[in-house]
Amino acid sequence: MELKDKEPADLISVEDISAATRLASTTSLILDQPPSCIEFAPLHPNTFVVGTYSLAESIDESTRSPKSEEEADSSIVQSRSGSLILFQIVNLKLRTIQTLQTQSGAVLDLLFNAFLSTSNTEESKETFLVATSKGAVEICTLTSSHTSQESRIDRIRIIQVCSPNVLVLSLACHPSQNYASTCAVSLSDGSIRLLETQTHHNPHSLEVWTVAWSSNVNEEGEATLYSGGDDAKLCTVSLALEDDAQRATPLQPEVSQKKGDPVRAVDTSTDEDKSLDEVASSGMVLVGFDGKSHEAGVTAILSLDVRRSENTDAGILLTGSYDEFVRVLLPLGNGKRRVAAEKRLDGGVWRLKPMWTLPDNSKSHNRSVILASCMHAGTRILEVFQSLNGDWEINVFACLEENESMNYGSDWTKHARPGSSQSTVLIASISFYDRKLCLTKLPRLI
Repeated sequence: MELKDKEPADLISVEDISAATRLASTTSLILDQPPSCIEFAPLHPNTFVVGTYSLAESIDESTRSPKSEEEADSSIVQSRSGSLILFQIVNLKLRTIQTLQTQSGAVLDLLFNAFLSTSNTEESKETFLVATSKGAVEICTLTSSHTSQESRIDRIRIIQVCSPNVLVLSLACHPSQNYASTCAVSLSDGSIRLLETQTHHNPHSLEVWTVAWSSNVNEEGEATLYSGGDDAKLCTVSLALEDDAQRATPLQPEVSQKKGDPVRAVDTSTDEDKSLDEVASSGMVLVGFDGKSHEAGVTAILSLDVRRSENTDAGILLTGSYDEFVRVLLPLGNGKRRVAAEKRLDGGVWRLKPMWTLPDNSKSHNRSVILASCMHAGTRILEVFQSLNGDWEINVFACLEENESMNYGSDWTKHARPGSSQSTVLIASISFYDRKLCLTKLPRLI
């Protein structure tokens, strides 16, 4: 995902906002189910989708035993369910448009792919992916009318990535338009895969919480993929890609679905009869890993928009971890990293989202504004920059702390006021256990 450049008139002045600024929400509501992720629609900035994750327990009577508490616990069966909730922002109020139950378990991540959107004079269709707890990715479209407020979510495909006992934890589509339909997923069994291919690797010994791309693809089509795991490792793999002109785009519907019919899953998982050694690596090469920079699981990776003189990605990463730190990591080669800057955010850093880049000034350059979802600490707005002497720094200049019980997601948008040429920057944030959704207006300080 690339940082979004904004004109200076649209920017919030970092210098005018104290690091201790606490922002209060404009409005909030309590959802019926615990929210796990959130994302705004690229073509319709007043519309966003929330994914939910519910865990239910029941007793399996066939295995239930009264002999001991330990045996009784073994008869408890857990089931996960989820939904997609479509919201619109109308006059700075939240309006629920639709709730669609997922067919493959709870939702752990969702991701819009702006490059796969289509639009005509009447409506637009935006493709987004949904990571679920039963080893599947559901492909959905958001259809929005240009002449009315009407929008709807349709499920068009389900791709069975792996065994239903494995969770799909995160999604990452390649940031280049030529490779837009190439999507990587991370799994709870320690592996990473490309969607709808047999390309995969097992670089981690525990859950892979996050996966992210470098924007670079060389002339031979070789790309770089980063992954972060519960084993506190940041891994780097290389792989060869085919651009979308060379293959059928996998994220589009193959057959039309009748309205109301269930969508059947297409199984693209590897053959479970193969040994672990046979399926441990296919199409990906482990360049190396960094196991020293983080004190706990690596939960978020963001490639900073820093370019070399030849206009290629410099490979500088911003990472988040369960250890409550966000870090700028510089590449040393063979997957090794050096910590150039770090900041404790008082909560595990679950997600990092780019907001915009800032123009260079007399003291710094490579300035980026980042939205961080920090679990029990709420949401933070960060400025990450490089001083003229080459040192990196991270500043916290605003906090949103009404989401107190596991802030697993936040996103931002520019909200256009009806009848006005001006827009307002809004942040939508969620918290899991109290099921709270907040909408916060950022101050416009120029």
